[in-house]
Formats: sequence, structure tokens, C-alpha cells
Amino acid sequence: MATILGIWATLQQWDAAGAVSIVAIAVVVAFAVKYIIKVVAWSLAKKTKTNLDDEILRALENPLVYGIIIAGMIIASLTINSLSPHHETIMKVAVGFGILWTAFTLMRLIKAIFTWYEHELAVKTKTDFDDKYLHIIRRAINILILVMSILILLHHLGIQISPLLAGLGIGGLAVALALQDSLGNFFAGFYTMTERAIKIGDYIETDSGVKGFVKDINWRTTKIQMLNNNMIIMPNSKLSQSIVTNFNSPDNGFSLFVPVGVSYNSDMDKVEKVAIKAAKEVLKELNELPKDSDPLVRYDVFADSSINLNVILRLKNYQSRWVVKHEFMKRLKKEFDKNKIEIPFPQRVVHMRTKP
Repeated sequence: MATILGIWATLQQWDAAGAVSIVAIAVVVAFAVKYIIKVVAWSLAKKTKTNLDDEILRALENPLVYGIIIAGMIIASLTINSLSPHHETIMKVAVGFGILWTAFTLMRLIKAIFTWYEHELAVKTKTDFDDKYLHIIRRAINILILVMSILILLHHLGIQISPLLAGLGIGGLAVALALQDSLGNFFAGFYTMTERAIKIGDYIETDSGVKGFVKDINWRTTKIQMLNNNMIIMPNSKLSQSIVTNFNSPDNGFSLFVPVGVSYNSDMDKVEKVAIKAAKEVLKELNELPKDSDPLVRYDVFADSSINLNVILRLKNYQSRWVVKHEFMKRLKKEFDKNKIEIPFPQRVVHMRTKP
């Protein structure tokens, strides 16, 4: 008993009893907050239709608990008279802890928001922009928060950050120059994904002659699959500087022009009817006949050997043009033969002049 009284006297002398009490209260409050979050807040969050509140609670639970306990320890240390000469240092440590705690909590909140967006909203979008760039954006935000926190902490500790900022500026410029091509590709890919002028699955052709289906758009390159099944990997910066024809924009429809020549002896009205009938039959058989667009015939020119015309077939998509053209040419030749419509060979009429 005398030993306990001696210890208690010593604690009173050090003002430690009050400090211990404050720490104990902080621990009790921290666990009370944890209980409220676990029992009350979680039960309410489960009743909502969104998972955003669940993610936010999960992100805040540990930072709040540990923050309350550490705050209690800091306050307790300020109540000890023997530490009064070090109060200024303790306050600096407290503010520094507050800065780092705020940064850590913000990063957890950002992670919670991005996780919610990825699981609830990103899966409903038609583009894979979210899958490719969300983690990059989140990492960039976290780096920004971390850098800002460190700079604020250094300023709080009395360390001059102006030379550091100047050094970071020069270093950043050097890094930017070294990564110029990569950064150019990244921002070009970001622009392509956000503008949505080109999407995965589109058939495109560039002014350099590259054409094929867009298979992937990532942060550095765009992959284009040619019709012969070869894959072209094009840097995003090159693609963004090219003139691109997108055969799936503004819609998937495509007009196929099939040129043909008929004899000057042909009935032009009959030629038109036969060609349109053949085109409709082929499009219907291949399930390529649009509801709002019938095939057309447009005469073009009186050529040397024939009357030239274009049969215009409106297709549902660009990819089927080869099959439709193949089947239509066979059907048109058969119908022309059946209706005795001649497709003439190239010919020239020569007049011979005889000497008197």
C-alpha cells in the first residue's frame, strides 16, 4: 500500500495523473466513435441505394480512431508541467501530425470515391476510359496531396521552401523534356478518349494510308487491326496529328458505290429497275437493307464504249462492304443477262477514208 501511495505521489508530482486520465478519455472516446461507426452509421448506410457512404465510412473509421488517440496524447503532454519548456516543440509536432493526418485522410477519401465510381458508375459506361485512366488520375491526385502536405509541413517547421520549389521547377522541366514524347502520347490518348471521336471497334483510315479496326487505346499507343489481321501500333501523338476518317461516325451506315457500264442500245429505265431489284434482293438476303434507305441508280457519263452509272447501296455497317459488293456484282450480271442488258467491252469506231 505504501508503494502504491508513493507511486501516486510521484505521478501527482509529474502531473502524470491528469495526463493519463486525458489519454484514457481519448481512448474511450475513440472506441466510442468506432462503435458508433460500426453499429449506427453502418446500419444506416446499408439502407441507402449507393455504396458511396459505405466506402466513406470505411475510409474514415481508422483515421478517426487513431487521430483521437494521438490528439489525446498530445493534449496530455501539454498538461505536464515538467514538459512546459518543450510546449512549443510539442505544438509543432502536433501541427505536423495534423498536416500528415489530413493528407492521409484525404487520400483515403479519394480512394473511397474512386472505388465507388469504379464499381457503380464505370461499369455502366460504354467506354473503357475509366478502366484505363481512373487509376492514373487517382495516383496523380495522391501525389499532388502528398507533395503539398510535405511543402506545408516544411514551411511550418521553418524550412525555406523557395529554393526547394526552384529546384523542383528545374527538375520538373528536365523530367518534362526527357519524357516529352511519353507525355505527348499520354495527353493525346487522354484527349482521344475524352473527345470520343474514335472509339474501340471503329473502322478508321488515316491520311497516311493506315486503316483498320481500333482494338485498344491506352495511355501511350492506339492499336489498329488491319483486314489482313496484322496489328498496327500507332503512338497517340501521331494519331492525333493525322487526318482520320471514321467510317462508324456519326453512325455505322455506309454508302457503297458500284460502277457499271451498259450498252448504248439499252433501255435506261429498264436498267435502273433491274439494278435496283438486284440490289434490294442481295441486301435483304445479307440482312443489310436499312429501313429508311433504298438502293439508288445514278447515271454518270456517256463514255466511249458505254453509258456509265453508279449503283448506290446503303449498308448498315462498313465492315460488310466486301461481301455485299461481291454478291451484288454476281447478281447484277445474272439479272442483266436474263434481261438481255449488255455490259459492253471497250470498243472504238474507226472510219476508214479511201483515196479518190
